Amino acid sequence: MDTAQILAKYKERLVKEGLSPATVERKLSSVRAYLSFLESQRPSSPQITDKEVVKKLKEFGIEIPEPKPSFVSQLLFVRAAKKLGKAVKEAPNWRYTIPYSLKYKKPVWLTSYQNSPLSKYINYSLIIILCVALGIGCYEKFGLKFLGNKGGEVLGLPTSTPSYLSFQARLTDNFDNPITVSTHFRFTLYSDPTASGSAKLWEEAKWIKPDNDGIFNTFIGDTVALDKSIFRDNTDLYLGVTVNENEEMVDRQRVATVAYAFNSEYLQGYGIGESGAADTNQVLVVNSEGDIIIAAASPSLQSTSGTFTIDAKTIYLTTADNGDVHLDPGGTGTINLTSQTTSGNAVNATSSALTTGNLIYGGVYNNNTGYNLINLVSGTGATSTAKFIVDASGNAYLAGNLGIGVSSSIYNLEVGGTSSFNDIKINGSLFDTGNNPGTNGFILRSTGTGVSWSNLSDISVGNADTLDNLDSADFLRATVSDTFESGNTLTIAGILSTTGNAFFGNYSGILSSSGNMGIGTTNPVAKLNVVTGKTLATGVAFTTSDYVDTTTGSKFGFRFGDTTGNTYGEMLVVTAGGGDVGNLVLQGTGGNVGIGTTAPTSGYKLDINGNLRVGSSAYFGSTVNLNSLTASRPLKLDANKNIVSTQIDLASSNDVTGILGVAYGGTGINGGTAANGTLLIGNGSGYSLSTLTQGTGIGITSGSGSITLHHADTSTTSSSNNSDGTVIQDITLDGMGHITGLGTVDLDSRYIQSADVSWILSGDSGTPQSIGIGNTASVLGGAGLSSSASATDTLTLTVGEGVGISVGPNDVSVNE
Repeated sequence: MDTAQILAKYKERLVKEGLSPATVERKLSSVRAYLSFLESQRPSSPQITDKEVVKKLKEFGIEIPEPKPSFVSQLLFVRAAKKLGKAVKEAPNWRYTIPYSLKYKKPVWLTSYQNSPLSKYINYSLIIILCVALGIGCYEKFGLKFLGNKGGEVLGLPTSTPSYLSFQARLTDNFDNPITVSTHFRFTLYSDPTASGSAKLWEEAKWIKPDNDGIFNTFIGDTVALDKSIFRDNTDLYLGVTVNENEEMVDRQRVATVAYAFNSEYLQGYGIGESGAADTNQVLVVNSEGDIIIAAASPSLQSTSGTFTIDAKTIYLTTADNGDVHLDPGGTGTINLTSQTTSGNAVNATSSALTTGNLIYGGVYNNNTGYNLINLVSGTGATSTAKFIVDASGNAYLAGNLGIGVSSSIYNLEVGGTSSFNDIKINGSLFDTGNNPGTNGFILRSTGTGVSWSNLSDISVGNADTLDNLDSADFLRATVSDTFESGNTLTIAGILSTTGNAFFGNYSGILSSSGNMGIGTTNPVAKLNVVTGKTLATGVAFTTSDYVDTTTGSKFGFRFGDTTGNTYGEMLVVTAGGGDVGNLVLQGTGGNVGIGTTAPTSGYKLDINGNLRVGSSAYFGSTVNLNSLTASRPLKLDANKNIVSTQIDLASSNDVTGILGVAYGGTGINGGTAANGTLLIGNGSGYSLSTLTQGTGIGITSGSGSITLHHADTSTTSSSNNSDGTVIQDITLDGMGHITGLGTVDLDSRYIQSADVSWILSGDSGTPQSIGIGNTASVLGGAGLSSSASATDTLTLTVGEGVGISVGPNDVSVNE
């Protein structure tokens, strides 16, 4: 096969492997260069003699013809010589080729054997057989011979370590000359390098003779035995040396490690107990019977870290002398019993000697209630559910069925035989003797041989369908909601009599034995005591759709005082204490009250359509407005009743502005009959009637009925009065009864009229004042104008320019 064929075959191989064109070309280039190199070295067709190379090329599909061997090369001697020479040349490479051949050039049978699953067991068996054979051979070759020479003695026995310390030194004087004579030495052991002599642990004195160079060797402890406990109880020991009577040499030498061979009989300073029983500070050993015995009082086995495990095929915890077995985990630890058994019992508690007491007993010694005494669950992880629970109060929960006297129950509770119950609650079905769950509304009735379901309407209870002798713990109820279902009514033909208290089911209320009924309270203090704790809107409501007595509509009413012999049937509001009279509040939170009307006028708290009678005093906290007083709506006062007031204010909104109108046609003011138009006027000692003359103002009759003006010590001023015949300016009634004008008084067409008295016009005291008369001043009554001669202020008539004084028949006129 030439080079082109080789490259073509190789390329075909590379393409089949799915290599990229660049990779194929790179590999072909390398092979092409290699073949070119071979051709350059051997001009003839290249011959590859390396079998490994030929084999590798053959794997790639390249056939390399093997050269035909020559006759000489086939001779045995020649072939052996060639192989030997080749082996000698390759000897330096054996360190690489031998491990490679052992690993990669194994025989096929060896590879198959190593891949077999039984090969390792066969190898172990061969090794064990070889070791046993070697052991037997050595024993027969050497052991028997040695034992025979020793007369059957064993190879060795444990012996105690010699209690010596080897000590070697050189003894010289102050000039470094060796001392060769016998010298007295004192060796002392301390646990401290500087402790005083009183702290010595051990001491020995002896005579030692050095050699010619002053060198000596001695065994410390050959005169006074060394106490092994010194090496056990002290980790550091120091040797002090004293020669003759000199001071102890310094420094003390620390005892070498070899000295701790004395402690080889101890384990970290602890010895082995005698007779196989370990006491305190002794090592535990397994005796000839395989037991570990502890002789110490109240011993304990403790692990300070990790998990302490006792692993054996069977473990027994036994005690002697009636002892107990206690499992007491510390802190919040628990006792976990885990079993891997797939059948039988996971935990057994048995006793063959128990006659009293409990096989299993457990207690929680506190007063808490939030725990369970027993809680048995099944399932794994989140699917585990409780099957049996007994809580702290003794309440039990069972997830499955419970059979009492029944080996296998198919119901939540199945009782076989005779049973007695105090209280029982059933959420599911209850079956009778015939395994019948019954019909809705039926009850269980004894049949003498069992129980069966019966319709309540077919059963006569007690005497004539009555319930007799209900126990104090019994009660009669309808459904869960304390009501009888539709069509079922509890009818009491006679009287419902209770010797105790009758409570209103789930609602707060009571009909007490004392005869009081409480609604919203169980302690009524009256015949009917209603306590709501609510607002009026949601508190007590009285409604009716029927008439009350003779009313003509659907209204609601209260009736008081109908009891025979009760003449004081009134509605009385009292306080909770029952003593003081309370308040009756109508519309306390707002709105108006109407009496005689169904639509009270807005803005008036009380609207009365009818007469209002006040038997005694009436108090008004604000102004009383009397609007629209007419003949049909008068203000009337009963006989001998007075208006006790400081003021009657005539509002400007009245139709008669500023005037208190006294209507004609009155029937009297002081209780007697009086003429129309009379006015009651006080005269200081009583009251008199004065007649109001129509059209002439105020007419005053003579006599005791004349008008008397009572005034205070201070002056009183009357403001402008527009009626005819009065002044238009303010006048003052002074303390002396005089009317004094303020400012100028215009007497034009005005009259100041008085009967039987004189009007005195005067100026202020001290300075003359003017009285101006616009036109004519008429002085009636014949009195004229006068001036007292003794008066301080005189009357002066001043006539201006163009003005005269005229005198009539009885007058004097002055004209200019």
